[in-house]
Order: sequence, then structure tokens, then C-alpha cells
Amino acid sequence: MDSRPRSNETTRILFVSILADLGVALAKVSTAVFTGSSAVAAAALESLADTANDVFLLLAQRRSSRHADDHHALGYEREAYFWALLAGLGVFAGGAVFSLREGIEELIHPGVTSSFTVAYVVPAVATGFDLLSIRQSAGQVIRRARFHRRLLAESRATSDPTLRTVSAA
Repeated sequence: MDSRPRSNETTRILFVSILADLGVALAKVSTAVFTGSSAVAAAALESLADTANDVFLLLAQRRSSRHADDHHALGYEREAYFWALLAGLGVFAGGAVFSLREGIEELIHPGVTSSFTVAYVVPAVATGFDLLSIRQSAGQVIRRARFHRRLLAESRATSDPTLRTVSAA
């Protein structure tokens, strides 16, 4: 049962990442509403797609940790790769659609930005949330490290798609 503590730790990392991405998204949404900036609105929607990505990864973690049964004699561990693929495709497609929509909207109906100060503060807040998430996932990667590997070498070597995705995001 060595995988259970790792599973719990990865789940904790995913919750931190979900909360961090949600914090970034809420900061960007409030800034987009306050400033009227379509670029910040597109970034806010992309941050919401990142939050959905983390939810997919949490689902992957939960579903892949199920034990073997009569229909799946080798267990469900490979299911994590499927959900990680859906999460990646979702972020790519969601970010592209949202950005394209906002870009077209801004070309058709140009808006006026009301406050550049707020628009500069939000990336600082987003950076803080992202650094918190990265710190948590990097700590887990380092604790898992074998053969005295460094952070990047271990994140490339791990076979856990959830951990690789969270530490790369």
C-alpha cells in the first residue's frame, strides 16, 4: 500500500492547485469587470479553464487509485493518463476558444480600459497564487525523488501524469 500516501499527497497538491487557480481566475474576473479590458477577460476565462483542468486531474487521481476487480485485473492506474489527456485538451481548446472570442469581440466593439493600475496588480496576485501551487508540487516531486535527482530531472522521470501536469502548469 505504498501508493496510498503518495495518492493522498498528490490529492492535497491538486486541491492547492485548484484553490490557487480559482483565486487567479476570481482576481482576473473582478479585474475584467472593473476595467472592462477584454484581454483580462480572456485571461480570466483561460484561468477558469486551468481550474477545470485541475478538476479533471483530481478525477484522474481518484479514478486511477481504485483497486483491481473482476473486470480490471490489473487495476485502474492507466485511467489517469486518459483523464490527463482530456485535461490537456480542455485547457488547449478552452484557452484558444476564449481568447479567439474575446479578440474578435474587441475588434468588432473596441473598449476603453479604465484602470491600468488594477490591470498590473492582478498579474502580481496571480503570480503569488501560481508560486504557491508550484511550491507545493515541487515539494512533492523533491520528496519523491530517487537516486538524488534534481527537481526537473525527477519531474521528467516520474510516471505520475497528474503530478507532471501540476508541476508543469
